Amino acid sequence: MNELEKDIYYTQHLNEESPYYSGVYFSTNEHLDKILINFDIKDKKVLTCVGSGDQAFHFINYGAKSVDLFDINKLTFYYYYLRVWTIRYLNKSYPSYYLDNHFIKELLSLVDVKTSDELLAYNYWKLFVDIINQKCSDFLFLPSFLDVDRKIYDNTSLAKRLECLNTHFYNFDISKKVNINEKYDIIYTSNISEYFDNDIKLYKTYRNNLNVLLNKNGIVVCSNVVSDDKNKLCEDVMKRYFKRYDLDVSDDSYPTNVKSLCYYYKKRSFQFF
Repeated sequence: MNELEKDIYYTQHLNEESPYYSGVYFSTNEHLDKILINFDIKDKKVLTCVGSGDQAFHFINYGAKSVDLFDINKLTFYYYYLRVWTIRYLNKSYPSYYLDNHFIKELLSLVDVKTSDELLAYNYWKLFVDIINQKCSDFLFLPSFLDVDRKIYDNTSLAKRLECLNTHFYNFDISKKVNINEKYDIIYTSNISEYFDNDIKLYKTYRNNLNVLLNKNGIVVCSNVVSDDKNKLCEDVMKRYFKRYDLDVSDDSYPTNVKSLCYYYKKRSFQFF
């Protein structure tokens, strides 16, 4: 079984045998416009979790110089390119939620592969339609409680910017030691730290990775979408290298028990010991 065949196998057995393959979000459950408007993104080098792909597209739309992607879930990489092709060739921000093999085949017939990552994604979806005869909405997409506005991009402008950017995908868990030789001005981790379950080792590794990956004066942008509780353990671990700032971006789109809290960490010029 080669790597691509393995990816298809785990797509057919989501959440059963490997934590590195799980369902994907069709769209974001964060108000990214409200979050990112607080930051100077133009000409910045960005590393963002993939999620639904909306995170990367917002950074690109806001004029980031470069945008690299990371995610523990390898399927987000493949869905990201399905989104790229939908924007590039269909002038739509999202594919149909009920996308089936017919839609995917038609889209693939339009694709002009430009990079090695794009070729990998193309070959995945080509194999997908050969092996899996099932609507993606039946098994691939996770539910999202936030009904975001689907018309969030100028697709023509975004398609042009996507042509100029050569993004790179890293399939890693940011709570485990990461070894990449890149530095970033902004890292977007969404609500990843909410899933560390008060494990101090995970928080420390997460913090150390961010510290190494950030340029001087770099920032980490985070959010809480599961709970509105501040995690004191996380705060105590992070403050060694970072200073925290809070931004309240909640509105009526969120459930009453969830306060959508955006916060960010700015890298300190000195360290606590």
